[in-house]
Amino acid sequence: MKQLYLILLFCLPTILLAQTQTVKGTVRDKTTQQPIIGASVFISSLDNQDLGVSTDEAGNFEILNVPLGRQTIECSYIGYQTYSSEGFIVSSTKAVFLEINMLEGGVDVGELVITSSSKVNAPVNELAVVSTRSFSADETDRIAASVNDPGRMAMAYPGVAQGSDDAENDIIIRGNSSFGVLWRLEGLDIPNPNHFARPGSSGGGVSVFSAQLLSRSDFSTGGMPAEYGNAISGAFDVHFRKGNMNERQHRFKFGVLGIDFATEGPINNGKSSYLVNYRYSTLGLLTANGIYLVGERVENTFQDLSFNLAFDNHDKNKFTIFGIGGLSQEHYNPVEIIADRDITRSAPWADSIRH
Repeated sequence: MKQLYLILLFCLPTILLAQTQTVKGTVRDKTTQQPIIGASVFISSLDNQDLGVSTDEAGNFEILNVPLGRQTIECSYIGYQTYSSEGFIVSSTKAVFLEINMLEGGVDVGELVITSSSKVNAPVNELAVVSTRSFSADETDRIAASVNDPGRMAMAYPGVAQGSDDAENDIIIRGNSSFGVLWRLEGLDIPNPNHFARPGSSGGGVSVFSAQLLSRSDFSTGGMPAEYGNAISGAFDVHFRKGNMNERQHRFKFGVLGIDFATEGPINNGKSSYLVNYRYSTLGLLTANGIYLVGERVENTFQDLSFNLAFDNHDKNKFTIFGIGGLSQEHYNPVEIIADRDITRSAPWADSIRH
C-alpha cells in the first residue's frame, strides 16, 4: 500500500497541471458507414467558437485545448441531421474519442422545409423501434447507485424494479421474472454476465462488464426485434468501444467495485487498435486485511479480463476480435466458537463457498 501512495503522490502534480484535454473522433454515415468529409464539429457547451474543426478525408477530427468537465459536442453537414451529443466527461487523464454516426436529414429548399429530430438515447439497433433506449458508459457511473453496472443503472428507468435481494443486480421488468432478461455482447447471447451469479436468474453480485470498455449499448423493455428471440422480459445489447488508433493510452482507476487498469493504442496506426482492461476487486483487498463490508464473516474476491481488437481499413472488410472472462469466489466463514453458532440457521450458510 505504501508503494501505491507514492505513485499517487508523484502523479498528483501532473494531474493538477493539466487543465485541458483533446477530443478526437470520426464522423460517418450511419447507413453506409462511409466517412463524411468536411463536416463541422465543435464544442457546443462552450461560448468559444474557436473550439471547432472540420473532418478530414477519412472523417476524422481532433479538437485541442478543450476545458475539463462535462461538455457536449455538435456536428453538422449539408443533407444530414444535426448531431448533438449528450454530456460527456473530459478528464485530465485520458483523451476523449467519439464515434459519430449521422443520418440523412432535411434540406432547406426555399418554400418547403423538411425537418426531423433525433433523440440522443435513440437505439443503436435500427430494428428496435419501441420500448428501447441506448445508454452510455457515462450513465452507468452518473446515475445514483449504479456503480458502473448496467443492471443497477436500469433500475432508474420506468417499468424496472429491484429484485428480491438488494445485494444483487437482478431486475424485474414490468412484473416479469429476472430470468427472462437476455444479455448479449456484440450480437452473441450470454447466459449470465455477473460475478457471484445466481442460478436460475440473469443477475448476480457484480457485473463482469467494466465501464472502461463499454460503448453505446441498448436496453429494451419490450417489443424487441426478432433477433432477441430468447428474451421474455427485456434485453441488454452491449457493445465494446474501439481502442485509440493513433496513440497509446493507459488508465488506472480505483473504485468501489475494483481496481481497473486499462491500456489501448494502435496495432497498425490508423487502421487497427487494441483495448484491454483488467480488474481486481476492492472487496478482495479489504477482506485480505481483515475488513469485511458484505458481512461479518463473508469474504469476497473477484477478477476479470476484457479485450477488444478492432481492424478497420475504411472499407467493408472491418471486423473485431473480443473476449471477456472472470473468476469470483464468496466464502462464508463458520463461527469459530461452536457454542456461539445459531442452530436455527441452515448449515450450508455456516461454512460455504459460492463461485
